[in-house]
Formats: sequence, C-alpha cells, structure tokens
Amino acid sequence: MRPIAMLLIDLILVSVATLSALFLRHDLAVSEDRLIAFLPYLAYSLGIGLLAITGYGLHRSIWRLSGSRDYWRIVTVALVTVLGATALGFLVDRLEGVPRAVPLIQLGTMAALMLAARVLTRKRGELRARRRALALVPETRQETRATVLIVGLNSVTELYLQAIAELTEGRVEVAGILGRSARQVGRLAQSHRVLGLPEDLTSVLRNLEVEGIFVDRIVVALPLHKLSDAARDALLDVQQDTSITVQILADSVHPSGDVGETTERGGDLRALEFTAAELDLVRGRSYFAAKRAFDIVGAAVLMAVAAPIVALATLLVAIDVGVPIVFCQRRPGRWGRPVRVYKFRTMRGAYARDGRRLGDAERCSWIGRILRRSRLDELPQLYNVLVGDMSFVGPRPLLPVDQSPEFKARLLVRPGITGYAQVEGGRDVAPADKAAMDVWYVQNASLALDLQVLLRTVPMMLFGDRINPSAIERAWCDLHPTGICRTWRRPVRAGADSALDGQSGLASGRRAA
Repeated sequence: MRPIAMLLIDLILVSVATLSALFLRHDLAVSEDRLIAFLPYLAYSLGIGLLAITGYGLHRSIWRLSGSRDYWRIVTVALVTVLGATALGFLVDRLEGVPRAVPLIQLGTMAALMLAARVLTRKRGELRARRRALALVPETRQETRATVLIVGLNSVTELYLQAIAELTEGRVEVAGILGRSARQVGRLAQSHRVLGLPEDLTSVLRNLEVEGIFVDRIVVALPLHKLSDAARDALLDVQQDTSITVQILADSVHPSGDVGETTERGGDLRALEFTAAELDLVRGRSYFAAKRAFDIVGAAVLMAVAAPIVALATLLVAIDVGVPIVFCQRRPGRWGRPVRVYKFRTMRGAYARDGRRLGDAERCSWIGRILRRSRLDELPQLYNVLVGDMSFVGPRPLLPVDQSPEFKARLLVRPGITGYAQVEGGRDVAPADKAAMDVWYVQNASLALDLQVLLRTVPMMLFGDRINPSAIERAWCDLHPTGICRTWRRPVRAGADSALDGQSGLASGRRAA
C-alpha cells in the first residue's frame, strides 16, 4: 500500500476507536445530541493523530514486515493522540460532552485496532509466502535441498525462519529448533518443533537420523557467550567429527576491522573507557535515578500541554521548508552510545536549483530563525526525554566529531534539552570552556542546580545568550584537583557551535586548541 493509503486507514481506525469508546461508555446507547457534542473531541483526536502518525513515520512502515519496534511506536502514537486530544479539549471547552472514562477506553481500543491491522497483514503475507513455496514447479522441487537445525529461539530465529519461507523457494528444510529453556521443549515455533536444548545437540542429531532426517547445517542464532560450556563443546564436537556445517549468525553481521581505536577528534565513542576519577562523579549518586522519574512525568505532561504549540510549529515548518518536518541526527548519548536526537527542520536544502551551494544564512528563513532563537525547534526532543535517550537538564549532545575524549566525562549522564553550559554561556562560548562546564555539571548535579538551570532557560529563550566568565573559571578551577581536566584555561570566545540542523553534513563547530 502507498503511504497515503496507510495514513487514511490509520485515521479511520482512530475515528472508529474514538467513537467506539463513546458507545462502549454508554452501553451502545448514544443519543444524537450526545454524539453531536462529542464531535469536537473526535476532530481533536483526528488532528493530533495525523500529526503523531506522520511524526513517528507509521504511514511509511511496511505492514507485512512489521515487528516489535513498530508495535511500540503504535502504542506511543496512541498515547500521544489521546493525551493531546484530551489536553486540547480541556483547554478549549473543558472536555464538554466527553465522559472521563472515554480517553482510557479510546487508548486501549486505538492501540488494539492499529496493532491488529498490522499483525493480520503480516500473517497474511506469511501465509502467501508459504503457499508460493508449496506451489513450486516439479523441476524446482527436484533441486538440491538442505536440512538445517537451528540452535536458539529468539527474534533472530523468527527472522531466519521468515527468510527461509520467503527466499529459499522450498530448497531449505528446517529439521527443528533447540530452545533456550526446558519450558520451550515440545512446543512449536512457526510450525517447527522445539526438539530440545543446545546441550542436547548430539542426542537430537541421533534421534533425527533414526527418523531418516540428516542435518546438513546447524545455524546458531545465539551469541556464543550466551551458550553454556556443554553446548559449545557439543557444537565443537559436531564440527570436528562430522561433515555438518556450523554457521554462527553473529559472525555474519559482526563489524570488521578494529573498532577499539579512538582518535583525538571523532573516532569510535563506543570504545571509550572511563577512568576511576570520572566514574566517581556519578558512582553512588541516587539523584540520577530520581531525576529519571522526574523526566518521565515532566515529558508526558509537557507533550500534552504543548500539543497546540507543536501543531502550530508543524504547520509553520511545513509551509516554510516542506517535508520532512522533523530532522534527526545521531549523537553520542549516555556512555557514548549513539542516540537519535530530533528537531524541527529550520533550514531548506543545501543546494539551489542551479546546483549552487547555499550558505546557512540563505537556507534559514525568518520563521526558522524565530524557532531556533526561541528553542521551539527542540520541542520534538520531549520524545527523546520520554524514551530515556535524553533528560531535561544535562550536557547538550554534540556531533561525534566534536566530542573530545579529553572531556568524555560529560557522557556519564544523559544529554539534556538545556544545560548548565547553555544558560551560563550559550552558543558563543569556546567549545573547550563549554565542555568544562558540562563536566562540572556532572560533578555537581542536584535538584537545586537543575531547577536553577530550568528557570534560567526561560530568560535565555526570550532575551538571548549571556556569557558568565566567572562560571567558566569556576568550572576549570573546581575540576583541576580531580585530575579530569589537567590544565586551567582562561575563558576565550569562539565561533558558534555547530547546529543540530546539520543537513549539509558538515560540522561547523570548533574546539579550542
């Protein structure tokens, strides 16, 4: 199906779920007056649902290939739609004509309908693939066939079985599966028997031979370190003493080359090793656990309250720069793990129609400048906070090329929508000074400091950035005894940091020498 068709189907399901919630609440007895009074809430749900479905990209997913990530996004879209419609209805008419139980019923019904549509489409695709495999011509059925035994039962096994059904045209036969626990033995996974445990490999092969089934290849769907010593020994014996091929799927997708090196600028941040002094900054700090709870509650509330502002910003961005409305970029998050950070697009394409490269001033319109100056372009990062990729307060996420290993201690906590370095300096502070203030924040993070940063963010949004030289000097002086920042640097001004709207793919941020 085309994306527009899938979008229309999802909106129909939103309408059905919303109306069903009203009818279920009133035991299927709804008068005409009550239905008319409910129509504004239905309109709110459709409007917020349209923004949520397009924002999360549900209309671009392939239903017959849907998986757990798509299902979680559906639940999130349903939650955002209900919260947004409820908040908008409360602000407009105090939810007049909407029983209080309707949003809860609507949430469950909407998620169930959208999930059922995708699951049924996927099952229909799997059934058609099996029928195609059974309808092979006789010449194809006489080709060489392989018999495989799968070790491990997980999502990788499911994908492997689906690949066999759709791609091998019946030339691969699955003898069975070795599960991960005794509870799985004797059950079926996509119509294939779970014959035993990985430790039972030798006896399972013997039993299959008695049945006239000779295994050509053993496919290991688990990482080797998750197998017991007995299971690894059994695999080694089979590989050495028989002609059966042992294929480990983890080796097929493992990255090649040395990923352990880290250069001074850029490099692989996943390979960073934190020193004891750096780990002491967060070790035993119970505040960070409580902070995560505050982030979840705050993000959920603000996503509902800010729904009208998000809708207005979405409309402005669509008029100004077109689609896609949201721009995402991979940035190093907590412990250096990459996360996707979202923002509203505020820049047009990097090239004009005649092929001429445009500068940032030409690409950013007055609407984009307003969104960037007011920080409203960062509203989509509320989703990052809700799912745990970011926090409200913390070091701002940098491009990997701008993250120096010297200041890797700033990666010990979740990056923030706003931060101590932003309210004390903003965009015009030298990157090294900003990094020092980020590390200082990690060392001194507390509820009082976070509240101070949040309160100072509002005047920064209204009146712009102001540099506080004393805060920069204090950060360097306080960090020097810890050994994390070995040299004290006098505050210097530098060019603006690289913006998150880096659609051109070039990092414009600079680090002090």
